[in-house]
Amino acid sequence: MEARKVWTKTWKLPIKAKLKHIIWKLYKGWISANSVLIRRGLNVEETCRRCGEGGESVHHKLFACDFAGLVWEMSPVKWDGLQHLTNQFSDWWDALMKIEKGEEVQARVELSVYILWQIWKARNVWLYEGKKLEPMEVVQRAMKEWGEFKQVQDHKKNTIGVERRSEGQQVEKHLIKDSVGSIVLQK
Repeated sequence: MEARKVWTKTWKLPIKAKLKHIIWKLYKGWISANSVLIRRGLNVEETCRRCGEGGESVHHKLFACDFAGLVWEMSPVKWDGLQHLTNQFSDWWDALMKIEKGEEVQARVELSVYILWQIWKARNVWLYEGKKLEPMEVVQRAMKEWGEFKQVQDHKKNTIGVERRSEGQQVEKHLIKDSVGSIVLQK
């Protein structure tokens, strides 16, 4: 997909602006994983401090690290057929943006961004505070942050929806459920 189209779709995602910026930095390879810092001439340990394996690249931290793998496994988001693209974040993101967007796919993309963000935050909590978060806690934090953002956005839309109701139009209700059938978000 042409880079311009990828970024048009990315910037239009209904997610927090800071997360769009993080995706852009991940895509460009500008996130300071240890492999990037070493390339810039800094003297840091290349091995992942979380699992003790592999070089700490963006790919490793977000997908290949045992911890990240458990987070993705426990999450309600599955991207079957895209696992082979995780070696290069930009390839994975390009493939995600090529998928035809229905409401369910859109929700999966949005939640995926929040999962990426929470994996990165868990890495930083471990590095700078010495606290190891459990994979399910990371999933729950991602779902909570995404849900809260969606509620704020829906509240803004519902204000308009109330006005539409008074004009005789009906406002649709939607439920988004996780992999075990629990309601994650009601809008």
